[in-house]
Amino acid sequence: MRPGHSMKPRPSGTLKSAMTALVESCGGQERVGQLLVKSQSQIQRYTDALHPKAELSLTQVMTLEAVSRVPVVTAYLAMQAHHALVPLIAEIDAPLAVDMARFGERAAALFSRYAAAMADQRLSPQEAGELKQGVTEVMHALASMLADLDIVIQQEAQHG
Repeated sequence: MRPGHSMKPRPSGTLKSAMTALVESCGGQERVGQLLVKSQSQIQRYTDALHPKAELSLTQVMTLEAVSRVPVVTAYLAMQAHHALVPLIAEIDAPLAVDMARFGERAAALFSRYAAAMADQRLSPQEAGELKQGVTEVMHALASMLADLDIVIQQEAQHG
């Protein structure tokens, strides 16, 4: 193991594994200890399933997610609530009309993939995974449109 990183594997799909991934995305236990002014052993307890009551606080999670720019724990919590977390930033610097066209293309591709997958009246796990990726692409296209609309609203508020 590299110094400052998790010392043992964590069960996947748990809050502890999300916290571990967040710690890793910030540079490991030593770096997170410095950021949060906590000992490395305390950071290790935050990520260890053997210490179920030791968890990062909401404020600590917010701090680390801001540092890493990766909402690992937030995404985990959204999934647990059967929600999706998508970035509300434009994928590329493009006008709203371009983003709307991209959404239409991705949605059409998704429906086309679904029709092809269901040709045999059965959806395989591989096809489901491909469709899931398509749904994610459509959600990101929608989020880009939201970001474009927010810019228009903010510009109007500043000049209005």
